[in-house]
This record gives sequence, structure tokens and C-alpha cells, in this order.
Amino acid sequence: MKAKGLGYIISGRGSVVHSTATGLFVGAFDLLWELDGVSERVWKLDDDVTYVYARKNGETGISCGGEFFYELAAGRLSSVQPDKHDKFGGGYRGAYFLEYDASDSSNVINRILDCNGLALAESVGNDVRYISDWAGRFLFYKDGQGVVLHRESGEWEALFSPCIEYVDYFQRFENFLLIFGSDTDDRASCEVFDLAARSRVGNFSFEHAGGYVSEVSACNKQWYFLWGDELFRFNGEVEQVLPRRMIGGFYITAEGVSVLFEDNGTICLYDHDLQQVRAEIDAPLPGYVFNSLHSEGGRLTGYLRTAKPGRLSYAVILPIYDHGCSELQLEPPLFQVDRRTREQSFDLLVCFSGGEAFPTLLRQALAALADGFSQFENVQGNPDAIRFSGRIELHFEDLLTDDEKDLLLHGCQRVCALSLGREAPATGEKFNFRLVFAE
Repeated sequence: MKAKGLGYIISGRGSVVHSTATGLFVGAFDLLWELDGVSERVWKLDDDVTYVYARKNGETGISCGGEFFYELAAGRLSSVQPDKHDKFGGGYRGAYFLEYDASDSSNVINRILDCNGLALAESVGNDVRYISDWAGRFLFYKDGQGVVLHRESGEWEALFSPCIEYVDYFQRFENFLLIFGSDTDDRASCEVFDLAARSRVGNFSFEHAGGYVSEVSACNKQWYFLWGDELFRFNGEVEQVLPRRMIGGFYITAEGVSVLFEDNGTICLYDHDLQQVRAEIDAPLPGYVFNSLHSEGGRLTGYLRTAKPGRLSYAVILPIYDHGCSELQLEPPLFQVDRRTREQSFDLLVCFSGGEAFPTLLRQALAALADGFSQFENVQGNPDAIRFSGRIELHFEDLLTDDEKDLLLHGCQRVCALSLGREAPATGEKFNFRLVFAE
């Protein structure tokens, strides 16, 4: 039976989807949810969530503001003393560990360690960037010098200096090194260098916005990757596939290439040459599109959201499916929205049904509040905004504990603060909210 993906309601403002090989997390300010498709948990941390990552011991780590660090293991969250990997954003690169020691900002150490912590290569300087390991050696990029190779003797050997004027990112495909950037005419450029032959292959330019290089997949001796929000392929030459289409994510199976579009929200299964559409699923919701989907652990995680910032969004977890297109099931809202007229204006009422676990209630409450403010913040985009009083009331049927009420108040205050003192045209009042709890 085909496994369906899940879409969890999240706030369109302040919420960030984090994923590891073992879990899906949503961070909103200093709140963190863990979602596993069956249940969820939420924690309030000591500062805003910065990133979620895998610690050296394999457990889940959480960084908050660069000052507070936590470990999540067996469902329990505990504060930890960070090591350099935690503090400086290093990470695993294949069988190696990459460490940036920036404790002295004027003397940054770039270090490669093995699994036992033994230093294999080291370089000092702010202008050095790690690229990849290759044939037992390590490749770095040094400003003003180009691509350098760390030799077994510990010496550094200059390989070549790219012709690209502005170098941004790197990607190695077996013996080929691809350098991404832009030229003096602001065209996106990709230069290819053959590491084994020590020769330059060519320089490829595109009328393309460029951006970060991600989501690399290999199939039939070809590599597919996202360069910004467009799909490219490399088979000795760099080729732009599905040009002028914005891609929210993709994955490859034996059957073909599944593409999730950011420009119209559809999911299409193509043949491996991306010439023929074999199957297609329409957008799960009108006006919603896929965005920033990342593949890890046999699934995609990312967002389903509208073009307008702040509207109701979804954190998506989608299993990679070998046959046809993956289907997505969206979480239903726990609330209904109504209006209460007062003279020439109206308040927005958000009423939550009872019986749901508190972490879900909290997550959806922040989403509903952000969505309400977003709908009525601009008269040009919504003529009804001229009558909005600026107040949103959230009503809860469940009997909540004092700690749960405090957490709701805290989260809603953080969402409301994002409105930056915006005033309602109908009343002149600043956007505000009120929580109404069952007695």
C-alpha cells in the first residue's frame, strides 16, 4: 500500500522546518516540536532555535542562539556542554569530520579529523573553504589562490584558479569538480575541472539567478542537482533541464524523476531524461506550492505554502515512493474562524475544538494567529482589511493547565511582535490578541 506524506500546520511567520536522518522538527522562536507522524512533543528552550543537527554521538542536537545547546535522546531533552562541533557548525563529510574553530576570529582554524579525532589536515585563515575529500586527499578553496590540494606530506599544492569572477559554491562528482558562481555580466556560471587529468573541462553560463547548490542525486552515470530553484544535470557537461521552472524539490528512483514544483504546486513523475510526464498529481491546496524540500533518510522534508508571507503553511514530510507520485495528506485545522462585528469594524474570532493534544493545539494556535494578522495587514491585497479592528481572539474549549496557558500566551506574544506595531485602519489600534480559556 502506498505510504502517504503528511503536512503539519505551522505558522507562516517565525516557523522553520528542521530535519535529521531520524526526525522532523519545527522550531518557532524558542519553541521546538518533534513530529513523528503518530504523536508530537514540544519544549520551550532558553533561546530561539538556530539549528537542529546530529551530534558526534549520533543523538539529535539543538543549538539556540549560539549560547545554549541541548541533546534529545530517547524522548528526553537535556542541556549539554557543547564541543567545537556543536559550537562552530562543523559536520561529517563522508568518513571525515570537518571542524571550524572560530574561537579566535582573527585566526580561524580549518581542520579535518577522522572518526577517532585525529587531525588529518589543517589550515589557518578566514579565506579558506573546505570543498571535498578526493582520492584520500582534501580539497580547499583559498581566496586569491584558487583550489588547493592537501598532500600526504602535509603540504598544500595549488591545482588551478577558476576563471569565474565570483565563486560561490563547489560540488564534486567523482573525478570532476564543479565550481559555481557568476561572471562580470552577472550570468550564472559553472566551471568544470577534471581532477584526475588535472585539466579544465569547460565553463558553462546560463541566464539563471544561480544560488545555493543542493539535492544532488546520481542516476545512469548522470548527476542531477538543484542550483538555486532550478534543476540541472551533469554528464561531462552542465545542462539546464526544465528551464524556467521553479523546483521545490525532487527525487530519483528506478522508475523516473519525481519533481515537486514551486511555481504551480504539482507533483510530476518524468522519465529519466525529463522528456515525458508519466504521472501527475495536482496541488494539494489551491494557491499552495512546494518550497525548500530536502531529501534525507528516504524522505523529503520542507514546506507547502502560499506566495504571500505569513499565511497558513505546512511542514511536509513525504516518503520517497518508487511507483508513481507520492501523495500528501494535510492535517485538518482544529479551529474555525468567524467575525464579530462592532460598529464599523470587526474582530476576528478563532475557536478551537477540544480533545487534541496540547503540542498540536499550541502549534496550530500560533499558525492561526499569524494567518489572521497576515490576511488583514494590507488594504491593497484585501479590501476587508479596512474594517479589521486589529484584534484576534482565540477561544479554547479544553481545560488547560496554568503552564499550558503560559506557553500559549508566550508563543502568541512572539507572533504578535512580528507585526511591528502595525495599526488597524478601522480603529487606529495596534494589532493585538486575546486568549479566552474555558473555566
